[in-house]
Amino acid sequence: MKPPADLTGELRFRDVCFEHQSGSPLLDNVSFAVKAGARVGIIGPTGIGKTTILDLMQAHLKPRSGRIEVGNQDIAQFSPRLWRSMIAVVPQEPVVFRDSLLANIRYAVPDASREQVAQVITKVQLDKLVERLPSGLDSVISERGVNLSGGERQRIAIARALLQEPLLVLLDEPTSAVDAATEAALIREVDALFAGVTRVFVTHRTDVLADVDLLLRLGPQGLQITGQDVDLD
Repeated sequence: MKPPADLTGELRFRDVCFEHQSGSPLLDNVSFAVKAGARVGIIGPTGIGKTTILDLMQAHLKPRSGRIEVGNQDIAQFSPRLWRSMIAVVPQEPVVFRDSLLANIRYAVPDASREQVAQVITKVQLDKLVERLPSGLDSVISERGVNLSGGERQRIAIARALLQEPLLVLLDEPTSAVDAATEAALIREVDALFAGVTRVFVTHRTDVLADVDLLLRLGPQGLQITGQDVDLD
């Protein structure tokens, strides 16, 4: 099944319930909606369940009840592979393979042209890395990217995401090891690069997502939702 050509990144949770095997509910009849291109923040301490919500969005986990929709389509209607091809993820630890820089960047879009890759490299400011490497785009990167800086590995992950042209971009604490100012700068950069794309930012810092359209705050007392970009009909 192919995604509808007019599918948008409008994201909705409708009465979603989810609990881990321990029986402790993480989500209890949770409903919210944001317009396509909006910004969602998920905030809470480490281990509280922030990544679990991302796993639900990616269909790695299924709700016990309720629906998760994009553009008014239940994501359960899509095959997992097709649905995940519409999502770009910038993880806390970007995966870098022992392969060329070109292959690493077009990992999710293997048929992307060199010109397309070159364009996203410029957008994410990796030109200096390409110039430094002995064979440019064709230079082989070490396993796990040990010959790259953390910032370069992060920018490779962002370049991959740009190349996908996704409906949703999920950022799972990609800068948890740096200071709040650096994380805020990354978020501003992502906002500029993915303007018009629905973005979901996960962090444990409350001060870097002050102006999101929807804020999901996870804590010992459960989930609190602030802001609602569209009405649930």
